[in-house]
Amino acid sequence: MAEAFASSRTHDAFQTCLESQSCKQTGVTLTYSLKYGLAEQHEIPRQFREDGRVLSYEDFVRDDAGGRVWVYGDAQKEHGLGSRTFQPAQFNIEVHDPQGPPVIRFQFAALCEHWDNARHGKGAPYVMLLHIGGVDGRNTEYRPFSTNGQVWWVDVNRQELGCPGQKVNVYAVTEFCNKDARGMSYETWNNKTAYSCHFDAVAMWQLV
Repeated sequence: MAEAFASSRTHDAFQTCLESQSCKQTGVTLTYSLKYGLAEQHEIPRQFREDGRVLSYEDFVRDDAGGRVWVYGDAQKEHGLGSRTFQPAQFNIEVHDPQGPPVIRFQFAALCEHWDNARHGKGAPYVMLLHIGGVDGRNTEYRPFSTNGQVWWVDVNRQELGCPGQKVNVYAVTEFCNKDARGMSYETWNNKTAYSCHFDAVAMWQLV
């Protein structure tokens, strides 16, 4: 089974997760497809979902076929993030939705609660930013996420997301002032003055 995982470090981290009591209770067997980069669920004896729905493996694969937030392939490899942890889950977000909540939370998390990207992955996490268009798409912003090292989140007023046709993106700050930005603090980013930086796209939503 070892060859089914992207690396021995990834395998070790998931083995730790599967052997722990908290992760055992889900009863899910996880493998990783190197060809498609998708998590595959082959055994689902028990599930714990907020909506109470029991998801078959066929539904699981079909759900990934379209309609979900676009998560780029490097999210796991480069950042140690679970592709199915990204919220909102749907690709399209309505800018003008009187029945929807006025504030939308954008959120994602590490592969599992035991994942340490510095130890199991490629290094300390990058600063993560949410790129939005602003009211009527006229005020582009890059808002930093809050994080506890396992989960990243930021709340945005729906009207500040942008206008229909624009996109909302998650970016990682991979280079800052011509240096690798792994492990850079959010304090450093928030207090920047003159600077240069490079971004890596992590995820994307479409505004409708």
